[in-house]
Amino acid sequence: MQVDDRQLKAFLFEGGLVPRTELDRASKLALERDQPLTETLVQSGVLGDDEMRRTLGAMLGIPFVILESQPLHKESLMRLPEPMARTHNAIIVGVQGQKLEVVFLDTKDIKPVQDFFGSGWTVMPHLTNRASIKYALTQYQKILKELFGNRIAEELRSLERAHQIQDGRGSMEASVRAAEALLQHALHMKAREMHIEPSSQGLRIRYRLGSALYDSMQVPTHAAPFLGARFKSLANIPLTDVLGSGRFKMNAPMGGRNPEEAQNESVTVTVSTIPIILENGPAEKLLLSFVHERSGKNGFSLAALGAAPHTIESIQRLVSHASGLVLVSGVEGSGKTSMLYTLLDECADVSKHMASVEDTVSHVLPGVAQMEIDESVGLTASSCVRAQLKQHPDVLMIDCVLTEEVALLAAQAANRGSLVLLGVEATVAGEGIAQLLALGVEPELLAAVCVGSIGVHTISRLCTHKTLSYKPTRAEQTLLEETIDVKEVIAALKKEHSIDARTVWKDIELRRPIPCPQCEDGFAGLVGLQEVVTMSRTLKELVRAGADTFTLELQAKRDGSMTLAEDALYKGIQGVISADGVLQVAAGYQGRYE
Repeated sequence: MQVDDRQLKAFLFEGGLVPRTELDRASKLALERDQPLTETLVQSGVLGDDEMRRTLGAMLGIPFVILESQPLHKESLMRLPEPMARTHNAIIVGVQGQKLEVVFLDTKDIKPVQDFFGSGWTVMPHLTNRASIKYALTQYQKILKELFGNRIAEELRSLERAHQIQDGRGSMEASVRAAEALLQHALHMKAREMHIEPSSQGLRIRYRLGSALYDSMQVPTHAAPFLGARFKSLANIPLTDVLGSGRFKMNAPMGGRNPEEAQNESVTVTVSTIPIILENGPAEKLLLSFVHERSGKNGFSLAALGAAPHTIESIQRLVSHASGLVLVSGVEGSGKTSMLYTLLDECADVSKHMASVEDTVSHVLPGVAQMEIDESVGLTASSCVRAQLKQHPDVLMIDCVLTEEVALLAAQAANRGSLVLLGVEATVAGEGIAQLLALGVEPELLAAVCVGSIGVHTISRLCTHKTLSYKPTRAEQTLLEETIDVKEVIAALKKEHSIDARTVWKDIELRRPIPCPQCEDGFAGLVGLQEVVTMSRTLKELVRAGADTFTLELQAKRDGSMTLAEDALYKGIQGVISADGVLQVAAGYQGRYE
């Protein structure tokens, strides 16, 4: 929600707020500095900070409020995690059904807050001044201090006293209480992850809220070994292991949460540790990931993976089959496991027998019989799959290194009436199908049971706070035109009303990153790219004939499938990924279909 510089100039001049000469001078200076006119007017002293906010509010139809004159309610404040509230200068002052009244200092922070809450909520923005937002944040921090801060600080002081007098029992008891307080604080802040990162100044604790990491607090250095030992003990990780992982369950906090969230019964916490090197020697970094276990769906979402509306529709059609083989094709780090879990969640139904075989169980899902491969005790991939098939699952997810035997068992299970979600190590969707042929699955069987393949890839997501418009060069446009069906991408964006119906290819602009206080390099986390290949009659015939990867890919293109490169351009035009990211993915397709 931004104001065009031309609109701002017209509003200020016509309203008699700023003389024409001052506006012209500021416009020229803004161009020289490559910054918005709003910043230049404030820096030049033409308008004050608060005057500019009131002006923008009036132009955008956003009310301007003073927070000191109205009550602030704990339940409303705590819907937005304090690290996000502090970073984005945003405070929730009211809730009306699925609408949130949020007061901002700057309009640029509206989008990240709306993205955090998702499409189920509508953010109703208000603007305020710097003194008001500072007052509100102070009140919020006082509430959190009463709930958690005093407790955490007291436990850390107890830990320090016990450490100083070498009271081992006292140190252990204090570390238990301190770890519990930290966990409760992280969950109240709606954190997906807690990063515990040692440094020469102490332990830096950051929370992942949505897709970004936010600083939460600093913990004294002496607490590091005690907290690390407590979390490793909870997760059954040997204290001597500096590279390990494990998990434990805890009760979900109930206070300050809405009725839907209050239905959560427990939280699975996955702990992983890695050794790192600091200036003063080796140390240990911990990552705690939180997964809420709900009575129904488990919180996975195709939209959260970055799937476009048309992609979501195609994927949901694939998993709506009562039986068959759905492939998820991707290399390591591509988001293959995340997609498999999301598909499993899409199929979740209390009337179905759900099962999985996994190299490592990343998320414990209620209602799913999950088996983890452990060859040291005889649980090989094939023996786990055979064991699950003896219990006749309706839906079976397989996420492990594929062997000829496992590939054949998966195809046979699909042929006997199960819906099998199978992870395949492959760069694109068509290659995933060819991989099963290469592993010895009979072409006739594969053609009969395979309903489709989903190719996945992850790429850096642009930070939403500040980006730079970029017009591709003629050479770059040519690369995109040679590797991407540009017309199909633009048509999809128009159909979904993401761009104006009159937009043509020559007008398209992409975005480039600009580092800002909210990010280090202009990027904020990762987003997925997806392609969906549905098995058409022609494609099935090619599988029966044992066609190679590129023949299958070419036919999928003829059938109308959008490639990963086309999904990259789709997200590039929307400003989700950078121009360089789009070009990098497109370059991988150069000459692929010649």
